[in-house]
Amino acid sequence: ILVRLHIGGPALLKEIARREMVTTPNLCAAFRKLERDGLVSRKIDENDRRNTWYSVTDAGAKLAAQAMDVMRSAIDNLFANISRADEIALTNAMKTINNILAQMEITNA
Repeated sequence: ILVRLHIGGPALLKEIARREMVTTPNLCAAFRKLERDGLVSRKIDENDRRNTWYSVTDAGAKLAAQAMDVMRSAIDNLFANISRADEIALTNAMKTINNILAQMEITNA
């Protein structure tokens, strides 16, 4: 959640819940912990006080960047031992999956 918020920028809790395909109350508990740990901050929408915007703090951005580095390293290690043909096939499959997921987000919007 932290990495996605870091990449996507500030977002409403209900938007994050929809993207993550979880209920808002479940996500609210996770965000309370992230906020308590100083990794995210929240701000009431000035135009609609029913909405709360969440964003990553500097500490959260640092942790998210570290997590992305770990993920990149793990992916690099996985790809280091496969053939070029398999790498191309996997890359194409991932592009297809990303397109499907993007369509799911559009449909669920």
